[in-house]
Amino acid sequence: MKKIILIILVLLVSHEKVIAEEYSMKSIGKNKFKSMIINNEKLTIVENNFTWIDSLANYGTGFCYGSIINDNDNITLNNFCEFTDNNENRFWSKVQRVSSNLKSGLGKQQFLKASDKYKFLLEKDCKYAVSFFHEVNFLLELKCK
Repeated sequence: MKKIILIILVLLVSHEKVIAEEYSMKSIGKNKFKSMIINNEKLTIVENNFTWIDSLANYGTGFCYGSIINDNDNITLNNFCEFTDNNENRFWSKVQRVSSNLKSGLGKQQFLKASDKYKFLLEKDCKYAVSFFHEVNFLLELKCK
């Protein structure tokens, strides 16, 4: 009986460690676009503002600046973002996506710099899914391991 209890405790502790190592964030926001088209290539400058909440019950606001290049429906997106939580702690990331569809897609997010509270993000491998609605609004979900 002691062995069974020990096994259950080890499994519970291991499960909690796996959960603790995962990080997620949800964001909702709005984009502003400025575009230029030359031949079949379109360059779009993007600015967006959003609110976010994460799996550790932190929340805040953020903004990104970046570009979207659409070359014959081959879309490359690169953004740099700043996040500020409700206690004025900040962190910064680079967001990248290559896709054939701008309205939704999957990409990578790399955290580049962070205040002490968010330094753990610098070592995370993060992927996101995004969907756009009403052409300028978006919903993004980020998962990190």
